[in-house]
Amino acid sequence: MSDARHDHGMTPERGTSHGETDLWDSTSAAGPRVSAREFAEAIYLAAWQTAKGGDTSLGEGGRERTERGKPPERDAGPPRTDASERSTTRFVGKKEPEDASHGRVAVSTGHPQVGGRVDEEPLRGTSATGFDRQRFIKALRPFHLHVLDHGRWEVDAEATAREYARSLLYTAMGRREGHNRGAVTAVPLLVPSRKLGVHLTVFVDDSRSMELQQETVRALVGLLRSAGVFRSVWLRRFESDTATPDRVVVHGPDFTALPEQGAIHVAVVLSDGIGRGWTTGSVQSWLGHLANGFPVALIHLLSARQWRRTGIRPEAMEVTATGRARAPANRRYSDRPFRWPQDLPLPPARKGSSASSVVLPVLPLRPEAVRAWAEFVMDDRAGRTLNVSALRVVPGDAAANAVAPGPVVISENPVDMVRRFHRSSSTESFRLAVDLAVVPLADSVLDAVCQHFSERSRTSELAEVIFSGLVRQVDPAVVTSTGRIRWEYRPGIRRTLLSLGGRRSRIRNLLVFLAAEFERDDPWFSVLRQMLNGDRIRLPQLDETSLWFADSTLPALESIGLAQRYRRLVRYIRERTLPSGEVVVYQESPPPFATKIERTKVEALPTARRGEDSAADRDAEETTHASTTADKSPTPAGESDMTSHGAESTPNNVPEDASPNLFPASRRTGTTAWGNVPPRNPMFTGRTDLLLRIREQLVAGTEQGRVMPSVLNGLPGIGKTQLATEYLYRYSENYELIWWIPASHANQVHEAYTLLAQELGTYQPGAPVTSMVHAVREALRRGTRYRRWLLVFDDARQPEDVARYLPVGGDGHIIITSRNLVWAARSSHAALTVDVFSRQESIELLRRCGPEDLTENEADELAEALGDLPIALRQAAAWMYETATPVAEYLAQFQEKRSEILPTLTPADPDYPVTVITTWNISLDNLATTNPAALQLLQVCAFFSTAPIPRYLFTYVRDISAPPALSEALSNPTKLSRALSEISRYGLAQINHRTRTIQLHQLVQRALRFPMTEEERKNFRHCVHMLLAKGAPQDNSPEARERHAALFSHVWAAKAWDCPDPWVRDLVIQQIQVANLRGEYEASRKLAETVLAAWKETYGADAPETLRVELCLVRVLRNLGEHRQAYELCERTLGRLTELYGPDAEETLEASNEFIRDLQFAGQFRESAELARVVHDKHRRLLGPEDPETLDAAHRYAYALLLSGDHQKAAELFRETYRVKEMVLGPNAPKTLGSIDGYTDALMESGEYREALGLQRENTENVKALFGEDNRGTLSNSVSLAMMLRRLGYLEEALELSRKVWLRTTSRFGPRSGIALHAASNYSAALRVANHYGEALELAEETCRRYGEYLAEDHPHVVVANINRAVVLRLLGRVVEAREIDEQALETLTARLGEDHTITISCAINLASDLFALGDVSGALRLDTENLERCRRVLTERHLLTLLARHNLALDRRARGGEVEEELVRIERLYLDVVSEQHPAVLAVRRGVRGNADVYLGQL
Repeated sequence: MSDARHDHGMTPERGTSHGETDLWDSTSAAGPRVSAREFAEAIYLAAWQTAKGGDTSLGEGGRERTERGKPPERDAGPPRTDASERSTTRFVGKKEPEDASHGRVAVSTGHPQVGGRVDEEPLRGTSATGFDRQRFIKALRPFHLHVLDHGRWEVDAEATAREYARSLLYTAMGRREGHNRGAVTAVPLLVPSRKLGVHLTVFVDDSRSMELQQETVRALVGLLRSAGVFRSVWLRRFESDTATPDRVVVHGPDFTALPEQGAIHVAVVLSDGIGRGWTTGSVQSWLGHLANGFPVALIHLLSARQWRRTGIRPEAMEVTATGRARAPANRRYSDRPFRWPQDLPLPPARKGSSASSVVLPVLPLRPEAVRAWAEFVMDDRAGRTLNVSALRVVPGDAAANAVAPGPVVISENPVDMVRRFHRSSSTESFRLAVDLAVVPLADSVLDAVCQHFSERSRTSELAEVIFSGLVRQVDPAVVTSTGRIRWEYRPGIRRTLLSLGGRRSRIRNLLVFLAAEFERDDPWFSVLRQMLNGDRIRLPQLDETSLWFADSTLPALESIGLAQRYRRLVRYIRERTLPSGEVVVYQESPPPFATKIERTKVEALPTARRGEDSAADRDAEETTHASTTADKSPTPAGESDMTSHGAESTPNNVPEDASPNLFPASRRTGTTAWGNVPPRNPMFTGRTDLLLRIREQLVAGTEQGRVMPSVLNGLPGIGKTQLATEYLYRYSENYELIWWIPASHANQVHEAYTLLAQELGTYQPGAPVTSMVHAVREALRRGTRYRRWLLVFDDARQPEDVARYLPVGGDGHIIITSRNLVWAARSSHAALTVDVFSRQESIELLRRCGPEDLTENEADELAEALGDLPIALRQAAAWMYETATPVAEYLAQFQEKRSEILPTLTPADPDYPVTVITTWNISLDNLATTNPAALQLLQVCAFFSTAPIPRYLFTYVRDISAPPALSEALSNPTKLSRALSEISRYGLAQINHRTRTIQLHQLVQRALRFPMTEEERKNFRHCVHMLLAKGAPQDNSPEARERHAALFSHVWAAKAWDCPDPWVRDLVIQQIQVANLRGEYEASRKLAETVLAAWKETYGADAPETLRVELCLVRVLRNLGEHRQAYELCERTLGRLTELYGPDAEETLEASNEFIRDLQFAGQFRESAELARVVHDKHRRLLGPEDPETLDAAHRYAYALLLSGDHQKAAELFRETYRVKEMVLGPNAPKTLGSIDGYTDALMESGEYREALGLQRENTENVKALFGEDNRGTLSNSVSLAMMLRRLGYLEEALELSRKVWLRTTSRFGPRSGIALHAASNYSAALRVANHYGEALELAEETCRRYGEYLAEDHPHVVVANINRAVVLRLLGRVVEAREIDEQALETLTARLGEDHTITISCAINLASDLFALGDVSGALRLDTENLERCRRVLTERHLLTLLARHNLALDRRARGGEVEEELVRIERLYLDVVSEQHPAVLAVRRGVRGNADVYLGQL
């Protein structure tokens, strides 16, 4: 008999066959007559239902059915249950544990649930730790496995009931035949019970740093235990701080004592990777042993961005399970590199074994990552794979698992420490560090600040601050009334953080909060409150704890100017605390995040104060010191473990008095903000007259009331850049802002302007470069935040290259350096020629930088030979100093090398001076013998751009084709550092340790390429290609875009598109995409067109790479406003992809999405809606309705419906889409908020006005709070909100909001941008409704003209702008012009959108008003009659457009003598159901004048 639990339909069918008999006698009065079969079914169903409800009283008996076999003896394990087992009845002879009925895992004695300091704390919803309980429980579902427990038996309720019913039926039939079979007894049928089959062990790191993770650990362990997924959850702790290669101390019960056979054991490790044992590899070695026996995964509790700076540094792998068994041990895994290039055979899988290495998956604390690992572990298919970050560890060999420690800094002052932390940390972490510099670091204070002031107060940001090296541990901890003080900033760090990143208003707000929150806890906070209020204070009696608090807040009080006012109190505190100005040696060995510091004096940082602020600056928030954006660096987080990398190398004979001038760039000294400024050259010599002439030129331009750039012209290597650098250091006190802008490549200019925009407060994430440049120029012209500024454009090529970046006004100066002499012919610039040194300047430089025993005659002879060229003199002096080469010997080498080079340099090239090449080749020849790796590194760099080369491109690089010495250096950081040291020692390149970049002068690059054969050049260029591809980021985060931007010029210089490697081709495509995303449209287009031409010739027009580039070019052309070209290219590409790959291919769908946009920009709204429907249906069919790509397709389809006029359907789809997005992406995800915005527009057009307005208000405020007032999404939502306010009659609010948005979009994105035109059209309509006809017409005409340049003349958006202009013309009495516009518009809209589109109907209503104004009442009556019929056909009776058509038609009839008063009263009542009494439409009805259609079309 089959199991009844799986076959509810096996009961006999009802009927009255001859085989049935009645159980009750016909004379019985007990009840109705039923058949035996019916009675049996009733008993069966009742028993089944009762069992399902939990009642186990099945009738008589309770004996075990011997026919089913005697139950074997139960094991001694503890009884367990979960929620799925509550409906079963236990017959085990042992009472169940009390908590088993609550869905919690019962753990037997000896199996404790809690170990160490972690208490069980189940998550509820989304907690403060950032968990989403439901998503994590869903992620654990693959572990929810049930197995049979033959030691425990239970009643099978269904089978028992069915057997009982059959017995009743059998007995009844026997009685009919005269057999007396006796009473029927229900005999329970037993089956083995089911139990959860997976045991979990959680290993928690017990290092000092994990104290910050206790809340997260508690919440996660609580979730694992309460999820009802695991049979048992074991907790063990290990000490990573004390781990050694031979021993890792582990606390807690050992799960291996569990007696169950065949049970599945899984382990997860929770750690932040900061403990010492991770760095030494001891922990990895121990985990490798564990992973030989069962599956182990490591959950990293810090954000993925920080992993590379901890002891856990995984690599991307594709992990494969080699067997079919569930939950295989990690030694059963094989792996290969993730993202292996296409078109190449996969490498053989690397198999781990107990005798070699094993793979440990490293998971971020995200549900999707846990789910992927769980599915991989619990699957039983052979060959299943998992793409994951993972460690490859060798069990028992700690040395093999050790990670490379960061360089140790012998001496570093607080300024350098803070700048280093700023470069490597996230924005949130640096902001948190600045906030914490205001307050004492007591536990409760930390919690309060993180909760109330940190927008993302996640534990990972706090851990990054605490273990950054800026903070030391207080041991033993100080116990205060506000909690323990376990941490304290190192001396000088608080002042430096506030100086470089503090804002006066935020510092004050923090102090006010601190005083109010903790005033009752300590007397100092009461004193602090009085200081902030400006009260007079008597010197208080402060104990040691109060003095600690006071000393911690003094730097903040200095920053906001209160320390000077209460100087007696400050002196009182300082006299009773430790002396400042000294960093104490921290003797204990630092963790990976820490920095080892020697004793060093710290100069006091003055409190920066502004001079006279401009009016705009006084209105803005005052910045006390440097803002956090000024110190940006292309150094990627993850290439450093937050230890310093030392200072720049300088010759040992630098005079001592020069060292204070070696300040790094991007800082603020006094009241001057510095951006990207090169270090000052301590060997700068001469040029005094040129410096004075530069100053005179710049001041003269200012006196004339204009900004006249001073252009420094000269040959390469003549010293233009050094001259400009010396000027800005020498005259820095005359400027509030100094910004250095590399100008040889457009992307470098954009990167510098992005940082400048952040410093000026005009930066808008996602804004096009043109908009960002416009905003910066305006801020400089107006003197916003900084009145006196200096910009230096270094190495500009053509005047046209920088013209669009130059401010056109303001109290500032501009210096431009260029080798191009064409600048001298421009009257708008003041040119200054920079020539070679005078002989005296040459001698001075040589004697200053060269050998100490260099005589004046020797210097004169050497200067004569080198032609007084500064770059050659500097190189020769450095070489002779470092090698102790006599002048005579050097000159002999020079003449010999010169004779070799001269024959190859004819005709002479003025940009390729033989002197420079000869000088450099002397140094390079010697380097080839002393350090071949250094020479080969330089030779590779010769094929990069002259822009700074990120050092991470050369770090831990393997498996690329490179010369032997270079290959060894690339894979060995120590040898790479030695090579860089040699290069820096001889002055062969600029090694910038602050930005971690290498930069070669173009003459040096030429000298390096000069002796190479063509084959050698090809090989070195290919090496550059592979370095770029391996160093490029693979994600699309803002940080990745910054790194891509740093590589753009190098991709150009190396002609990376010529490389056949698929990784390099992917890099090139990424560069096109990222440049487009960054708003660098021209640069993106140029690269795309260049690559497209090359790849069509090399790979063919139908190659996948070629078609991908074409799609990239489509997006760029569209962003450039070249919509026709984008349309034609996309249409052609879509056709080819459909033919090659089919209509359902991913590539085809991507192209279809692009073509939907092109159709909309072409004004083909109906066609775009049809294609969007097809694409949406395919996504639903192929990916499912909740896939993010399907949701994007749904949004596109809904918006296409809205444009095409199907508002009701658009509203339904928008509503469905945003609700699903709320669940899948989150309620505050940008895409969710975008769908809500679309939904409100659709509601408004459908006539649901008040609902639309309420939802749009809420959505706009939400977007503003999340992304800022000037965010593009906020401004776009505000345009829609202003339109809704206007339509519902809130005219003053609508007018003010429309004006504000128009000004902001114009300022941020430029007047010709799509969003600015949309805002201008909306503001013009608001001006018209407010009766400002003159302003409305002027703005409407300007908007129409610019819309016509942006889109085609017959595009619906251009037509709508003209319709609104025509309304103003009619109101001004220019009715004939208005009629001509409306007639042409109606014809266009009817052809484009159809006669029933609301825009078409609106245009027809306005045209009828034109006819009425011209006296053609019959024509108006006829047209209004048709308009009302259309409105009633497609809109509701209470739709404002329907009421307007009805209103105007009534006035037509009255003009013809008709009686319409009752109709007008009815219309007014209907209006009042929707809008207020002061609405213009209501007033128009009462005054008996015609109304105008308010035409609005959503932004493209």
